[in-house]
Amino acid sequence: MILTLEDAKRLVIKNINKPSKLKDNINKILIIRDTLGTISFVIECPPENAKAITQMIEEQWFQYENEYGETESFKEWLGGIFINDDDTFNLFAEDIKQNELSLENIFWLEEAIHLEAWREKDTAPPTKKGAKVISFYSYKGGVGRTTLAAMISLLCATKDKKIVVVDTDVEAPGLGFQFFGESGKASYQSSGFLDFMLYPYQNLAPDKQTQFKQTFVTEFFIQNQHDLPNILLMPVAKFGDNITSDAYSQKLSRINVLQGGQEKIHLLLELINEIIKPDLVIFDLRTGITDIGGILTSHSVSDFFIFVGYPDTQTQLGLSFFLEHATQFHLSDENSANFNTIFVHSPAPLDDNKNIIPTELDSFRQMINVYVDKFYGEKKDEATETLEEFIFTIPYQPNLRSLIRENGIKEVFKEGYFEYIKDYQSIAEKIILLNSEENIASTKTTGKMDVQSLFKAFKKELKKTPIIKGGAADAEMDLKNMDDIIVNFQVLRDYREMLNDRIFLITGEKGAGKSALEQVFDDSKPGLVEALVNKLDINWDIPTWISATDKGFVMNLFSPDFGYKKEIHEIFENYGFWKIYSLGLIDKFLTTHSFQAQYRDDVLNEMIRVYQKNPEQLNRMYDEKLIHEQLKTQSKKVVLTYDYLDSPEREVPLKSIKQLMLLWYRLKLNPDLSYLNAKIFLREDLVQQIEWSDKGKVRSNHGYEIRWDFYKLMTVLLKRLCARSDDFFDRLKTELSKRDILLEKAPIGDKHIIFFPEKQEAVDIAIKLLFGEKITQSSSKSFLERYLWNGTTLQHEKQYNARFMLRFMHHALTQCEQPAKEGIFNIYAPLKQEYGNIARKWVEDEVYEMYPHFKPYIQKIKEKATTESTNFKGGRIKASQLKDYLTLKNEGEEEKIKMMKDLEEIGFIQKKKGDYDEIAKLEFYFPELYRAYLGIKKVNSLPPL
Repeated sequence: MILTLEDAKRLVIKNINKPSKLKDNINKILIIRDTLGTISFVIECPPENAKAITQMIEEQWFQYENEYGETESFKEWLGGIFINDDDTFNLFAEDIKQNELSLENIFWLEEAIHLEAWREKDTAPPTKKGAKVISFYSYKGGVGRTTLAAMISLLCATKDKKIVVVDTDVEAPGLGFQFFGESGKASYQSSGFLDFMLYPYQNLAPDKQTQFKQTFVTEFFIQNQHDLPNILLMPVAKFGDNITSDAYSQKLSRINVLQGGQEKIHLLLELINEIIKPDLVIFDLRTGITDIGGILTSHSVSDFFIFVGYPDTQTQLGLSFFLEHATQFHLSDENSANFNTIFVHSPAPLDDNKNIIPTELDSFRQMINVYVDKFYGEKKDEATETLEEFIFTIPYQPNLRSLIRENGIKEVFKEGYFEYIKDYQSIAEKIILLNSEENIASTKTTGKMDVQSLFKAFKKELKKTPIIKGGAADAEMDLKNMDDIIVNFQVLRDYREMLNDRIFLITGEKGAGKSALEQVFDDSKPGLVEALVNKLDINWDIPTWISATDKGFVMNLFSPDFGYKKEIHEIFENYGFWKIYSLGLIDKFLTTHSFQAQYRDDVLNEMIRVYQKNPEQLNRMYDEKLIHEQLKTQSKKVVLTYDYLDSPEREVPLKSIKQLMLLWYRLKLNPDLSYLNAKIFLREDLVQQIEWSDKGKVRSNHGYEIRWDFYKLMTVLLKRLCARSDDFFDRLKTELSKRDILLEKAPIGDKHIIFFPEKQEAVDIAIKLLFGEKITQSSSKSFLERYLWNGTTLQHEKQYNARFMLRFMHHALTQCEQPAKEGIFNIYAPLKQEYGNIARKWVEDEVYEMYPHFKPYIQKIKEKATTESTNFKGGRIKASQLKDYLTLKNEGEEEKIKMMKDLEEIGFIQKKKGDYDEIAKLEFYFPELYRAYLGIKKVNSLPPL
């Protein structure tokens, strides 16, 4: 029998613990197992016992009884025996630690054991300063870990985050090729991670350390100022054309991360935070169990982890090791579970229809749940439900790999291959959320002085701009009561295409054009249309943004040459739409007046003044026929937008929307106007309400859907709240100033315009201040995100119940006590009732209106949720039980299954586990909105009272 390393230690400990009179004469024993596994002894004892003790070690401690009852020796594991050797004891005085042996004064030392960094974990994460650190880890190769790290870096960078990416895969460097494709080898002409680890920075004199810091970024990081200004890449190391060159192998052979490695990593992070001031630091770790991985998965280094793999036995072994040694699953309080690891199923296999195979995902989920059960015990059900928000999938994408191999990820982004990028988007959003929830990142702005200068310039320009009488052009100042709320919208990236056209027209309700402008560029600041124009150095000639801004400005809808119809004009007038300017009027007005670098409001106010003074004169300013001919020879674009407005009856004016679409069709189908590239943007739920036979054509070829964005909407609502609550504004301004984030209020006449920073951190801090500390204890995006989800998903992005968001904010403004102990508004108790009321109105007024055929079935389910509540425990329901509730008119089996799929599509239910091919194993859960409507008691997102 061959004894393993573990067997040798086990037997030695067992033999030492056996009673022995001779052993009683030993004062102290130091047992050392060296890097080769041999075991040596340093013993302090009376000199006369030295020989007998040596004989006892050789003949008793290194013998065992085999399976046949025979005594065998394993002295091949025995090293040296040192009796009364004070020098050896002194050498290891600071390193020895007492073993779990039953005897006192017996010490065991593992000398420079490989992977010690994995096993010596901190019992509690230390308090750290600076940017959050997230480590990407996979136990096996080929699962897309490095690709994922690069994609997440770019997606976070597009959200105005400064990202530092460090390649620690010293045996197989790859991040440079992910970013730069075939030219990635050039990235390794710069010093990198290995070079820093070997550099004796700590030995430099103070003046030399200062000099080192001045060249730190240029020496160790690659930054593409043109394409990737927000990303700084630290490659593995500098090496020549051949990675196996002597220079690189010398570096690789000398690196010993176990001796001072953790201190050097901390030094690296300290310099990164001091000099670069990033929002996030990403480490791409080596595959498998390595020393570098052990250090970087320490809680003193990494804050979050990304585990990448798929459900097989090999990954399960690696996952077991990773969770045991690297992470700490924990309950953040008695009411919520929290994880510091995101689990990515990659590469997830696809079926013939390019859908992720559900059995694979279930297997991946079950593999992780084994450890949830182990760590959580009685609270495993709650932890399992929370865990769903930390599991993501990336499908197998062979074409993406070929694109990256040739051009790098940055080129994939530039080319706009959205079908590849979208699968990574939700992971990036989760990381940004976790980063903001922790609330410890360093500075989040480009500098306080820059923001102040921008605000001063903004106020200066406001003084030049006349205020439009009779209506505000700013959609943020419109909240007087619930009936007047207007929501800004989030448009698709197609708005960027308009920049290619010389002149285009945006029409819609108050603020629609301004909202569109603010959505063109992700880094624009709310309320600063002027900043957008200045940033691009655009004048009114190329291109022109025009939006109606005042109800007092009345013009004909279109001239006869442009297909003007009286009935369309009346519809727009009756439903409160802003009048659409004549294309010819605008074109003539702009070509006959010099408005270089002028702002939108200047032009519009001038048009209003001219019209109010003499409407007939303005109409005679141009020759309609001539203008028509001019338009036919130019590239134009017309954009029709509908900015959502709640009517007093809480109804969407579908008649107006249809007429808007008819007008759009008129432009598209008019042979004389075939050159016009007209597009229409509607909210996704509004498009669904149009019951036209050619609805598919509208949605897929020409129509574009508007998607809600959580942080954009919250920014608008928080600006309104700041404008109406001085207490909230003052307290929020104080909190934001602690992080060098500027919040200001500019007086305009008898009103104020709020300059609210469009940063996720600002929104998160405001939410925390508004609702108290308990708001941050949920492990989901925030309890608000769960609260506002309407159950539907569009292109892998959750859609939010913006109507509830508005009513909720109005409720906070008008009904809740202030100030409360834990937050500005005491909303915990009344919020539950308010949420139930809004959920009921949403289902009855909107869901039933849009899907009337579901009404009797949903009503029956609501009835059963009351009378048979045990079937709805925890907000879940088995498919077999739900199928019984869908029986009203002797519906067949296939009809019921189709109905379940339809209910899932509209968001009423969400698949929890299983699939339709095995109904007995299929289980659903109800989103929060529908849980409240059905009267199910468990609503996870409500904060504890």
